[in-house]
Amino acid sequence: AAFGLPILTKLDKPGDQPRALILEPTRELASQVETAFRDFSRYSKLRT
Repeated sequence: AAFGLPILTKLDKPGDQPRALILEPTRELASQVETAFRDFSRYSKLRT
């Protein structure tokens, strides 16, 4: 979450192409990060 909010703030501009790539060492951690990003960006137009 520490890196998630600044990324979402920077990406809060219109666009349709991928603009951030987050790599995680395990599938479980990647799933948790995706869930956090979905929660943080719930009320924006961003997609994960």
